[in-house]
Amino acid sequence: MIRALLESIFRDTLVEVDPYRATRATVAELDFEKPEPMSAVAIGKGAHAMLRAAIDALTERGNVLRSAIVIAAEEGGPYPPYVQQFVGDHPIPGTRSLAAADALGEWLGAHPPDGRVLVLISGGTTSLVAAPVDPISMPDLAQLFERLMASGADVITMNAIRKRVLRYAAGRLAVALAPRKVDVLLASDVLGDDPSYIGSGPCSGDSLTAAKVRRMLERAGGLMALPISVRFYLDDVHYQRKPETPKPGSAVFRAVTTHVVLSNKNAIQGAARSAGERGLRPVRRIERPLVGEARDVGTDLAVRLVAWRQQLIGDGAASDTFACTVAGGESTVTLGLGLTGHGGRCQELALAAARELHRLRPRSDEISLLVAGTDGRDGPTDAAGAIVDSGTWSQMIAAGRDPEVDLAEHNSYKALDAAGALVKTGLTGTNVNDVMVAAVRTSAATT
Repeated sequence: MIRALLESIFRDTLVEVDPYRATRATVAELDFEKPEPMSAVAIGKGAHAMLRAAIDALTERGNVLRSAIVIAAEEGGPYPPYVQQFVGDHPIPGTRSLAAADALGEWLGAHPPDGRVLVLISGGTTSLVAAPVDPISMPDLAQLFERLMASGADVITMNAIRKRVLRYAAGRLAVALAPRKVDVLLASDVLGDDPSYIGSGPCSGDSLTAAKVRRMLERAGGLMALPISVRFYLDDVHYQRKPETPKPGSAVFRAVTTHVVLSNKNAIQGAARSAGERGLRPVRRIERPLVGEARDVGTDLAVRLVAWRQQLIGDGAASDTFACTVAGGESTVTLGLGLTGHGGRCQELALAAARELHRLRPRSDEISLLVAGTDGRDGPTDAAGAIVDSGTWSQMIAAGRDPEVDLAEHNSYKALDAAGALVKTGLTGTNVNDVMVAAVRTSAATT
């Protein structure tokens, strides 16, 4: 029953962060002149929903798109003939991402210099339309993405580096669109919702210089680990042999207006609302995002949930109902030397939480925890995340796994799958970071 309850809350959360609804509402409020010619660029995991919303909202108000290009993680079905659609690679860019970037370049080249352009950006944009600047090769770009993902860096740090070497990142799409008037709608997958990092900031100025990026990498010990062509490119920009990225305040951004239409805050609000509507009391929200190394976050979270349960018991909370804690964020996984594993940040967080809930029995009994990515794909797996409780660790052992080894080797998928703990939704068409929902009941165990 409790698993079904948590999955229902997660499904409600996904409805709350539907990019179609948020995009349509925003486009409906934009100040358009009816005869104004319109075009659109939609990129990301939510690109199809955002583009369809824009088409519907514009049609409703008497504006019609004359041209559009959409680049997403999968095909989006039939479109009007003026829409070109492409599928890129994610999370590591490959030939499809390069082809999508080339197609975007051709579309921009054939696009008339007048009119207004909607740019619809959602999570996954960085990889889906990734093509390197000269002279970086595509294999070196893919290697850069792989090394950054294995490093345990958060998305802001990764995008600070990646956007410098991408053809349409760090404001370069705005440069390509100038002098057209541009409205940018963002479904944020970046905590803090800074437009310059969402999708690697295709229409936003880059406040960092090559020198700052080099220092950031040097402090992290990662400069020498970069592909040599990337290091040489950063050196060329640093020594002014190649141009810097466009900076905030540049004239090219004067015609750009930016709107953040969705973020992780919406997901937390949706989960909390769903939990309350389904009878969970009280519903507590952790306002600070869950960030850091996934196994550390999972361990700490389990301890905090047990402490909260003890507090509820001490306060005399009803034992026959569930209380709920909701949080959002995005943890990271740092792979050890030579380790690849099979899993994702949500699964590793859940596995670490399962270990701690097992250790803290019986005080942890009657605590169930869902951790899942809103895009439906946690790492390079077919699972969004997992649901665990104090018995999950024992179930993995009974199924023949050694979850302690699996945790050490980042094989969270195999361990959780053995216990039937994985949550699989398929691609959701949205991406606003991760959601955590815990159901806590005060009955059964004692202090």
